[in-house]
Amino acid sequence: MKNAVLNTLVLLTMAVAFLSCDKEETIQSADLPVAANTFLTTHFAKAKVSHVKKEKEGLSGREYTVYLSDGTEIVFDKNGDWTEVDGSNNTAIPETFILAPIVSYVNEKYPDAKIASIEKDRNEFDVELTNGFDLVFDANGTFKRMD
Repeated sequence: MKNAVLNTLVLLTMAVAFLSCDKEETIQSADLPVAANTFLTTHFAKAKVSHVKKEKEGLSGREYTVYLSDGTEIVFDKNGDWTEVDGSNNTAIPETFILAPIVSYVNEKYPDAKIASIEKDRNEFDVELTNGFDLVFDANGTFKRMD
């Protein structure tokens, strides 16, 4: 009886682990949500899409990662809203989609640096500069701290 319970427990654990694994597939950029394609054509019009990966993210749904020919990576959530933009090799990314208070703060405090990557969570933005500094802003773009 103990072996049967143990075997069942092991099988259930393996099944849960298998089902919770991220599923990843390569898709065409035309298969991205409309908002993601609009973002790309508006803010990265000169860059070509190299490839796109669609990944199932457990309970949070789908996530799309777009790889541009210049090495930039952009992550979109299931609705096509950007969650992360990372320039390649610490190069500057366009600032046209970044909150104005963040851009102003960086330009004022770090005039020789540019924004190399930005990640947004529910309540804050994590901004990495080309000089290596990592800044955190709240959801409104107010500076909170340096990490």
